[in-house]
Amino acid sequence: MAQENALHQINISYDQVQDRLLLRMTNTGGQEFQYWLTRRFVGMLWQALGHVFDWFGKQQVGSDSLLNSVRKELVAQHATDGAKLDDEYQGGTQLVSGMAPLLLTTINIRPLPPSLYLLQLEPLDGQSIDLRMDEKLAHVISHMLKEATRSAEWALPGAEATQTLGEINPSAGYRLH
Repeated sequence: MAQENALHQINISYDQVQDRLLLRMTNTGGQEFQYWLTRRFVGMLWQALGHVFDWFGKQQVGSDSLLNSVRKELVAQHATDGAKLDDEYQGGTQLVSGMAPLLLTTINIRPLPPSLYLLQLEPLDGQSIDLRMDEKLAHVISHMLKEATRSAEWALPGAEATQTLGEINPSAGYRLH
């Protein structure tokens, strides 16, 4: 999304016919972006979110895994309590991807110190997404993915995004595809 158009609303729902999750996002300019998430892609997204949560935790409490785990749960609870998750998704006035959602295939993540993380989601063809996430938005997205995969009855390993997945080189970022 363009920098001048900030994220306005996100929705993740399960489409039973496609057996995929549908990610819909609108920005403050009224543009709507729609993307399909496959089970495989959601598994990669859990890995990426695991890296993101590890990075945020290390920024706040260092490498103490127990303290980081407790801190993460408290932040997640606060983030979802403050989010308007029960608000109905409004949609945008202009659909950017055309008539059909685009299939996401690649994830790029990298820290944007001191307190943001860049999550880039790329389809094979078409408009990619650049989300600059603070820790709260990362937890809200994680919560929405959890709810959507529960609705889809997908038992994905690591769906809680709590495992430690190794170190990230802050200058290089991390790429999953």
